[in-house]
Amino acid sequence: MLRTKGAAMKGMLYVGQRLLANRRDFIIRYQTRTFALTYEAGERIKKQLDYRDARFLTPKDANPSTKYRGIIILAAGPICKYPALEVFALPYLESGLAAITMNNSVVPFAFCTPADRRMSRVFEVLSSNISEPCPLVTKMYCSGIPTYFPSVVHQLSQPNSKLKLVGTIFDSGPPLTHYIDVIRASRYFTLQNRYPTWFHRIREAIVPLLCLYVNGARKSGALQNTLYSPFLQSIPQLYMYSTKDICIDCNYIAKVINYQRQHKADVTTHTFDDGIHMLARTKYPEVYDNVVFRFLRTNCNLPI
Repeated sequence: MLRTKGAAMKGMLYVGQRLLANRRDFIIRYQTRTFALTYEAGERIKKQLDYRDARFLTPKDANPSTKYRGIIILAAGPICKYPALEVFALPYLESGLAAITMNNSVVPFAFCTPADRRMSRVFEVLSSNISEPCPLVTKMYCSGIPTYFPSVVHQLSQPNSKLKLVGTIFDSGPPLTHYIDVIRASRYFTLQNRYPTWFHRIREAIVPLLCLYVNGARKSGALQNTLYSPFLQSIPQLYMYSTKDICIDCNYIAKVINYQRQHKADVTTHTFDDGIHMLARTKYPEVYDNVVFRFLRTNCNLPI
């Protein structure tokens, strides 16, 4: 009887040790695994994406042996003129990520193309060319947040999504997406655009304002639901903005941040003391990149 109990105890101990060893091996494999997007898949995505929807960017020195460590989506509204997003994407390309840039100023009057349709097309192309789970980070600038972010969350919350959202970065936002923001933007555009005549200033302001209304204020309800959703609370978030930005409501951003922290979300913030709108990296490149890449490595666990 004692021998039987002793043998059973040894057997249970052996099984427990094997289970612990298997779990430890699984954790090590998971932590050291590099989710990769192959060069061939990247080239197919680049060819299939319509430039009016988005641009898929890869490093200039990419070759058939290159494997990208993830994808970052940079989305902005009409304020961000082409090729500003392509310039903003360079540090991420150099770190081994592939980038997708989206903004409404690629084609004149692109606000007529619904942002939901454009984002759906992007995810359709990505899903058809990705064979294994791939980490995704979104970086949204001001009016690009109400324009695209609700669509991103809707696409990634699908149970069969091959893309895993591991973090999101908000630069100069999220905006209040109310008519007050339209007035702020109007003032910002007309004062900051140094054109020779008022006609040129108004021309440069009218399309951004229409974009902000069509894809911004009109979608304020969808953005509110997204910002206060449990899905977003499960994702690491980085908020970067200026406390003296005349184009956004900093109090509203602080309200969103406090709500996320109250619900135990992984939130990181960094503020600047001047009034630069969406151009903090231009004035403080080292500080800006250090904050972003620390967030990507520490909070998003990206091997970059």
